[in-house]
Amino acid sequence: MKLLFFVQFLFLSFLLSSQSRDAVFSYTINGRTTSNFEGTIISIYNLEDGSRDSLTSDTVKNRHFTLTGEISSSYKSTKSALVYISFSTSDNNNFFHLAVLDSNTINVNISSDNAIKFTGSDRQDMFQNNYEVVLKALDSTMFYTEKLNSNKESEQIEKKIEQIESKLLSDLKEIYFEKGKSKYLLYLFYGFVPKLIENEDFHFLETLCNDAKGVLNAKYTKAICHAASNRIKVNSKAPMFSLTSLDEKMLSLEDVNKDKYVLLDFWASWCVPCRKQIPRLKNLYVDLSNLQIEFISISIDEESKSWKKAIKEENLNLWPQLLDNKMQTAEKYSVYSIPKYILLDPEGNILTFTENLNEIEESLKENNLIKQN
Repeated sequence: MKLLFFVQFLFLSFLLSSQSRDAVFSYTINGRTTSNFEGTIISIYNLEDGSRDSLTSDTVKNRHFTLTGEISSSYKSTKSALVYISFSTSDNNNFFHLAVLDSNTINVNISSDNAIKFTGSDRQDMFQNNYEVVLKALDSTMFYTEKLNSNKESEQIEKKIEQIESKLLSDLKEIYFEKGKSKYLLYLFYGFVPKLIENEDFHFLETLCNDAKGVLNAKYTKAICHAASNRIKVNSKAPMFSLTSLDEKMLSLEDVNKDKYVLLDFWASWCVPCRKQIPRLKNLYVDLSNLQIEFISISIDEESKSWKKAIKEENLNLWPQLLDNKMQTAEKYSVYSIPKYILLDPEGNILTFTENLNEIEESLKENNLIKQN
């Protein structure tokens, strides 16, 4: 399924990064909402240290909420930090917003149409004004992503999301070179690493790698530089790996990729888009069960308990299930967003590298593994 690269990658980045407390400052957010947000849970995540845990949360009561605490920033001279604010409503009308926190008290007003207005911080005003095109594009993509989850005409919606993403990436690059290489833009580009890999824009990735050094969290910088240097491409040899299977045995790619095609499925128990594609993946497996192809699912779950629970829930023991909890294999394959599907030929060459099962099916047709319509 084609989903927003940026949103997927934000969650994945929490796994790649460790916390860093370069500079610490206090923040306060006072919020006011309309009545339809009563009971909404609002949480803040620090994009600069990559923690999976929220800094703090509050529930909207009587149209108000307050978020206070301390936050670490990778940019010592300004004591400001880029954050991800999530809104989980009682009717599952969930959305998010990017913002810049500093030591000023920030006031937030949220209207009934999810429009958010920040006041009280010059840095947030500057961020909102300079990157309005980015924020609007992300809002638009989230809107179409929600439609994709509930609409049968997925192909048209996927194309719309692809158009928005491509335009957004182009606008980001233009802003980056015209308005200065701020750390906020570097964090935004970090979220688009999968898209840059797909576009094989390795020259720009090298630029980001050099610019990120000494500015971004060390783990973020490592991931960007790894993507720039570890150029996994179609027709290149698939990296070898050996991982623990569900029955506690080691399984290597070499064990499976002997005169057979292999479909690698990178996923995680917490990845909603991944799990929504499981029924389709299982149907594909049944259709191909008599052919020379092997399926291997590789989970990047940190905890084996969550991984095993999801396998049981989804009845996924039809093919080998492997755990890559340190993400070493994911990094080898430049997997910076999930789901990710990688099709290998019997010689171990990469035929398709995508997050879209439609592309996998097209590749299978081209290689005469499933019939053309």
